[in-house]
Amino acid sequence: MIIIYDGTFSGLLTLYYGLLKNNINPLLITKNRKNFLSSEIKYTKTDSLISDYMFSYIKDKTDYDVLRNIYLGYLSKDENVLVNTFNYMKKSIISKKNLIKDLSDYDILKLNRSIRNTEGEAHRFLGLVRFRRLNDESYYSVINPDNDILPLMAGHFKNRLNEKWIIHDINRNYCLIYDKKNINYYKVDRFEYGKLVEAYHEEEKVYQNLWNNYHESIAIKERENRKLQFQFIPVRYWKYLIEKY
Repeated sequence: MIIIYDGTFSGLLTLYYGLLKNNINPLLITKNRKNFLSSEIKYTKTDSLISDYMFSYIKDKTDYDVLRNIYLGYLSKDENVLVNTFNYMKKSIISKKNLIKDLSDYDILKLNRSIRNTEGEAHRFLGLVRFRRLNDESYYSVINPDNDILPLMAGHFKNRLNEKWIIHDINRNYCLIYDKKNINYYKVDRFEYGKLVEAYHEEEKVYQNLWNNYHESIAIKERENRKLQFQFIPVRYWKYLIEKY
């Protein structure tokens, strides 16, 4: 059976509740309405009461780390891992303990790989975010990660950057906005880089030039290792790095 949900974490917990209750083993869990045969598809409607119950149920039957691992599976770029995540959750509930270290289990091994990939990318992007100062004195950054890592990065920048800032995930069309008090999530319908440049503060280009000059001055051309650069910072991440254009 192929199950389609609305793409929210509440929706996923609602879906998992239904699977547990009805003892269903899904073939695929996805938020994308692809060209599946109608007889194969089941749609799940999000219920906040059920998702809250499921949140408490998982925590009571196992521990909070299981919930975190489910959430990290949800953030993964690989939607196929949502079935592995469900199987991991079910096995942990039955065992009444967190089974995340049982790498002999195929589902848990797959989930571990996805978690490592997601957390690794989030950690990498902490050093790849480049803020631009805008006319309204806020700071804006655009990133293009493979996984949905903004929720994992929010606390880092909130604790370190005491300014109004925006981090925009261009691949998923949403952004985090921090107003010095709260972090909010907003959908972005369309992104036009040219209009962003027009919104730059008058001093922004000066600081970009300073950064580029600094970047060039510390480089030792004789020791340049392009292969190692590609390994640490894949080319697909270069587009919005100030020092790469």
